[in-house]
Amino acid sequence: MANRFRGEIEAVLDGRSYRLVLDFNAMCELEDMTGRSAAEILQGFDGGTIRFADLRAICLAALKRHHPEMTAPEAGDLLSADMDLPARLIAAAMPDAAGDAIAGKPARVKARASK
Repeated sequence: MANRFRGEIEAVLDGRSYRLVLDFNAMCELEDMTGRSAAEILQGFDGGTIRFADLRAICLAALKRHHPEMTAPEAGDLLSADMDLPARLIAAAMPDAAGDAIAGKPARVKARASK
């Protein structure tokens, strides 16, 4: 069962449940897969300019902890079955953005300046 307090969500495809988590490790995986910063990708989601390949990469990165055997096409199948998946993932990973994502608005990704 997914644990929302840890940024986990559950998705179902063809009767099988999948646990996805968009945590620090998944963000690193996303950067490794795309060669771009996770913040840049998430800002594209926020601004409505995200690429389909990036949406699939977000899902694949979030699957890796609990389903390391998943492939990019399988992540795409999961995403095709649930296009709200990225918004739910971001809402779980960034609770401050949950209201926007649940309301169907893009999540607000805020960069924090280091002191």
